[in-house]
Amino acid sequence: MSEIDKPVLTLEQDRFLKNKSFDTYKKKLEVLSRAYSANAMKTINGFSLDSEEQYKALFEAVFSGVWDVDTGMRYVNVTEIIGVSSFLAGQKDENGYYVRNSNGEIVWDVVDIDEAELFTDEQIATIVPKEYRGKAFVIRELDARKEWGEKQPSEDISEEVQPVVEEAVVDVKTEPEPEPEPAPIVQPAPTAETKVKQQKPIVKPDPVVKPRPMTKSERQQQKKDYTKESIKIINATIDSLG
Repeated sequence: MSEIDKPVLTLEQDRFLKNKSFDTYKKKLEVLSRAYSANAMKTINGFSLDSEEQYKALFEAVFSGVWDVDTGMRYVNVTEIIGVSSFLAGQKDENGYYVRNSNGEIVWDVVDIDEAELFTDEQIATIVPKEYRGKAFVIRELDARKEWGEKQPSEDISEEVQPVVEEAVVDVKTEPEPEPEPAPIVQPAPTAETKVKQQKPIVKPDPVVKPRPMTKSERQQQKKDYTKESIKIINATIDSLG
């Protein structure tokens, strides 16, 4: 039976089943018969089967041989409805009494489950703030441990602890290794810079063409042309003065 499927018994029911044998069906039926009689006759102080759910839980516990116990103590988680761990714990003085404010109200802290306070049903109905007394905030001790992972007592730990064997330490003396010689430093070869002198482009001037000397006849003709032009200018001037 898995951890989730385990039946949950009260403290009194758990005490009743302790030291009982369930190795045969006959013994299982005998235990159930005694439980039925104890409940009917009220012969065992505190033992009772108050509902069909409790009958079922006791029956499953007897036939499976495993069960969980509801201690009757409760945690109050003020943020249970949103899945956050915020448990109530009342502040106490050095004498173990609750610290109260000026209005006489208990001063509360919000802590993790490791530091949370366990309450009885009576305490929840009297000292826990009214807004946190509902089922949405009150959690059984067993359920809170499963949900929020409280560390189990050391006596419940079934894992076998293996002894630790210390290996002997052997002191081996070794000669110091010689320091390696530094690697030769290779200087990089200087980069040859080639200076290129830019030469101005050589522009050859246009060849000078010397004028051909005028012949005598050409000079006379040019002189005649100048004379004709001068006469024209003079005549034009005289006509304009008319």
